[in-house]
Amino acid sequence: MRNKSTQMIVMLGVLSALGILLRYVSFPPSGTTRFELSSIPIAVAAQMYGPLAGALSALVTDLLGTIMSSQTPFPPITVCKVLTGAVFGIFLWKKQTFKRIVLCMLTVFIVIDILAMGWVLSGLYGTPLIETMLARVPLYILCTALRIAVITILNRYLGGIINSYNSK
Repeated sequence: MRNKSTQMIVMLGVLSALGILLRYVSFPPSGTTRFELSSIPIAVAAQMYGPLAGALSALVTDLLGTIMSSQTPFPPITVCKVLTGAVFGIFLWKKQTFKRIVLCMLTVFIVIDILAMGWVLSGLYGTPLIETMLARVPLYILCTALRIAVITILNRYLGGIINSYNSK
């Protein structure tokens, strides 16, 4: 058991570090509406170890990534990121079918990317809620399609490796 927990901590650290690096690969590079590739390692962590690990990986990635980019963490945004990691784990842990990947990404798109983050950013920047949410929709439709494609490809080619880490 000790080796398994050590292995899990190391793997979550590696995936979180990769997520921090991928925060710098975003479309567009700045602004309130952008797609970061940092969600991909978080999804992999959640697939490997479950919702709690996905949430923890998202927490570490967001907090350290924000601090390393000389910004101050904003707790409501961090909560949204943590919820994203948990949703990834709820839908994808031990069961990575295409249908579950699509349901997962649509849930994240509607509930977190549009509703929750729209509400948080509307309050943060003082913009009208509906306007903020609607401004996020076009980019996050593309983001959702990209997430579905990347996770599907990862599962197709690395699914056996990812599933070998699942706790029994």
